Amino acid sequence: MLSICVMSDLHGVLPYIESCEILLICGDIIPLRMQRNKPQCEKWLKTRFADWINSLPCEEVVFVAGNHDFIFENGNYKWINSIITEPTDNKAIYLENSHVDYLSNDGKVYRIYGTPACHIFGNWAFMYSDEKLQELYQNIPEDCDILISHD
Repeated sequence: MLSICVMSDLHGVLPYIESCEILLICGDIIPLRMQRNKPQCEKWLKTRFADWINSLPCEEVVFVAGNHDFIFENGNYKWINSIITEPTDNKAIYLENSHVDYLSNDGKVYRIYGTPACHIFGNWAFMYSDEKLQELYQNIPEDCDILISHD
């Protein structure tokens, strides 16, 4: 049986977690004090966040950005790979309106889809109109087993 830990709204606090197979983070990772400072965010992600990921008692971490994670908005996967995937030796996977297939220890494949998309409620990252949200949500695979979202 798949053992999952789920959390959200870390805002820079990197807590201890119990041993699990996979950790899902539903956004708002970046510390609030630096949320709009890209160089600070990038440094924090490559060091503190990556070190925390590497120390976690789980096999994989799958996450989406949240409305305070401006650094991921309009990011490209090559850049994300350099600040998240490489420093964690592929342990952390960022999803932005995309999915990953996770092979669990029990041999079952779980399709995990993640989106940072949120309803408009201020001047934050990943805010979309209802029409745009409908368009994005239509891309969720029908065979999705786990959906992670910040909204």
